Amino acid sequence: MQQITVEVTDVVDGSLFHARVIGKDNAKIDNAMEHFDVGSAEELEKPVLKGTICAARFSLDKKWYRCRVMGTVGKGAVSVQFIDYGNTEVINAVDGAMPDLRKLPKNLLAFDP
Repeated sequence: MQQITVEVTDVVDGSLFHARVIGKDNAKIDNAMEHFDVGSAEELEKPVLKGTICAARFSLDKKWYRCRVMGTVGKGAVSVQFIDYGNTEVINAVDGAMPDLRKLPKNLLAFDP
């Protein structure tokens, strides 16, 4: 049996939580996301498709994180799951644009979701 160390990153309720393995490229991903340049990152093409791996700005801390688009929610909004932490959020369109979603650069797409 192999023992691993994990960090609990999101707790939904007593039976659903998310964790990530400590040391599994996490420091590299976190460092790359800290240096993510939203100014040079391209907008996503529309329509934004379910399953797309991209970057989203998290509403609580306004930082950018890797995410997967889970689907559309109403008109002009998408649900995303932050793939390195497990939590979810709805990203709303502003005047038809998605300012809080961007394409990830190749170096961040190289890491498994």
